[in-house]
Amino acid sequence: STQSTWGFDSKEISKMEVKVPGIKLNNGIMMPMIGLGTYLGKASKKELILTLLRKAIIEYGYRLIDTAKVYEYEEEIGLALQEIFNDPKAKIKRADLFIVNKLWNDDHEDPEAAIKTSLKKMKLDYFDLYLIHWPVTQCLDQDKLLFKPVPLYKTWAGMEECYHKGLAKSIGLSNFNCQLILDLLTYAKVKPMINQIELHPYLPQTRLVNFCQKIGIQCMAFAPLSAPGSTAPGTSAMVDPAVIELAKKYGKTPAQICLAWGMTRQYVVIPASSNPDRLKENIAAGNFTLEKEDVEKLCNLGKKLRIYDPVSGEFHPWGHLPVFEQNLLTLTLDLLPVSYTHLT
Repeated sequence: STQSTWGFDSKEISKMEVKVPGIKLNNGIMMPMIGLGTYLGKASKKELILTLLRKAIIEYGYRLIDTAKVYEYEEEIGLALQEIFNDPKAKIKRADLFIVNKLWNDDHEDPEAAIKTSLKKMKLDYFDLYLIHWPVTQCLDQDKLLFKPVPLYKTWAGMEECYHKGLAKSIGLSNFNCQLILDLLTYAKVKPMINQIELHPYLPQTRLVNFCQKIGIQCMAFAPLSAPGSTAPGTSAMVDPAVIELAKKYGKTPAQICLAWGMTRQYVVIPASSNPDRLKENIAAGNFTLEKEDVEKLCNLGKKLRIYDPVSGEFHPWGHLPVFEQNLLTLTLDLLPVSYTHLT
C-alpha cells in the first residue's frame, strides 16, 4: 500500500512542487518510493558526495539515501549527514531520513560486526534498512579470489540479530532470485522486507517483481534509468522511442517516465546522478503515475538488458559468476502453494 507523501506535505523546493510517495514494508514501516543512489563509480571524487547530499536532502527534498560498504563512501556520507543534522537552518533530524546500507560479500560470517563498523563510519546509531548485497560469500587474499563456506542461513540469522537489536529497523536482500528467496523463507524467522534488484524498462523482471510482491516482499530498483550515460546502442532506455513518446504524452522528461513507471509498478527507485539538475528532475517523478496501458507498453519492450552482471567482471572484479543464469520459477502466482504466515 502507498501513502501520498513521505513524512512531509508537498512543498516548494527550488520553485518545484515535490511529492514523495511512500510504500509500507511488511513490518509496518513506511519507506519513501524514490531516493538517491550513491554509487557513482570508483573514479568519482568523494568530495562530490558532500555537495550532492546537501543539495539532495536540503534543497530538493530527498529523504531516502542508499549506499553500501563497497561503494567506499561511508565516511564521506556520514560527514555530510552530520553537517546536515547540525545545520539549524536545515531543520532535518535523523528520524526524517531513511538510510540504507548493505552487507558486502566478505562480511557474511558476522553481519553484526559489519553493520556496527558501517554505523561507526557513518556516525549513526541505526540503519533504516540493511541488505545482503549479493548471495555470494567471498573474499580476496593477495588478489586471489576465495569462496568462504558460509551458508546463507547463517548469514540471515546474523541479519535477524541486527534487526532484533535495533541496529537495522528493517532487513532485506539484494540480487536474490526466486529460488534463493523460497529457500530462505524455509528457515527465516523474520521475512525480508525488501529485495533490491536491477529494474528498468530494458529489464522489467515482471515475474520476479510479481513473485516478491505476492509473498509480501517489496522490491527496490537500482539502475532504474538503465545506462543513461552510455553511448552504446540499445543500452539507454531514455532514448528508446517508446519512452520518448510517453515523455511527450505526459509532458515529462524520459528519466521521469522511467522512474514513474517503476513507482507505478509499486516499487522503490533509487536513481544515482552527479548532476544537481538531474537530482532535481528525478525526484519530481513522484508527482505523477502512468496509465496501465503505458506501464504495460514499457514492460513489453523485450530488450532484456542486464547492466550490472558479475559475469562481465567489469563492475564486480570479485568473480565471473553466472548469478543470474538460472531460470525464474515458473508457476501461477495465485496458486502459490505455501503460506509463510509464520514469519514476522
